[in-house]
Amino acid sequence: MSGGTTEVHKDDDYLATGTHDGVTVDDSELVTNGDMELDSDWSDTGSLASNTRSSEQAHGGTYSRKLTLDGSGSWGGCLQTLSNLVVGRMYKVVAWVRGSDLQGGNFYLNLAGDLTSVSYSNGSWVQLSAYKKATSTSHNFRVYLHPTSALNAGVSFYVDDASVQCVGTPTLIDRDIQFKSNGIRADLYIENTTQDLNSLVATVTEDEITTDDDIAWNYGDTYKIYKTSEKGQVISTEWVDLSRGWKTRKKELIGGWREKDLDIDRNNPGGVFGPGQPEKDHS
Repeated sequence: MSGGTTEVHKDDDYLATGTHDGVTVDDSELVTNGDMELDSDWSDTGSLASNTRSSEQAHGGTYSRKLTLDGSGSWGGCLQTLSNLVVGRMYKVVAWVRGSDLQGGNFYLNLAGDLTSVSYSNGSWVQLSAYKKATSTSHNFRVYLHPTSALNAGVSFYVDDASVQCVGTPTLIDRDIQFKSNGIRADLYIENTTQDLNSLVATVTEDEITTDDDIAWNYGDTYKIYKTSEKGQVISTEWVDLSRGWKTRKKELIGGWREKDLDIDRNNPGGVFGPGQPEKDHS
């Protein structure tokens, strides 16, 4: 044994696992011309000098939207109005952005007034990605830079491969598990293992769970709910002694050794057979 403790009881085992049996959502693409191959469908938002289709840069395909800032106002970018959203459902929103000689600001993704941002980047494509809940059947989808200071006057950035798709509802439903009766409570760690999403439990009934971050659930998604608020958290610790590797209690150990196995010659291994054993005969 190399030490006096071994952590053996972690939150690797889950309290509950199962399958979401709610509705199947329509995951059709809601953005028109998201790949920017057509010179249409994207209007100005904020302060721009120009908004054009360009072959100078492309994340995929041949074209992207080139947005040139005029240096005034507080933001500048492109916009498309989406319809046929379902109120209360979760949507995955994605766009790729790339700066060209930007002097500051952040790239923003905006759907339903809910913002996601990353720091500006020049010379490489970066992804904006988020999950948003629809609060109306129609929302403006914006991709823009903020702020647009005078330093960015005449400077451009590019947008490509924009997408908005429904990925589920914010409520996990499983009519077979009886969540509340089986000890599921608020603040436990929960995973949607199908979509690789995680959060903490917010509310619990026998059949339904909502989460702090409104993670999405589509029909057939699998889940795991853990025993604590953090996956892999230590729940309890077992102690073992250094002489034999036996399980024991911490208070029975002295420097990793059980008291009965201590030997005054333990630190002189050449003179003893082992802890608690008689000295070697050196005659």
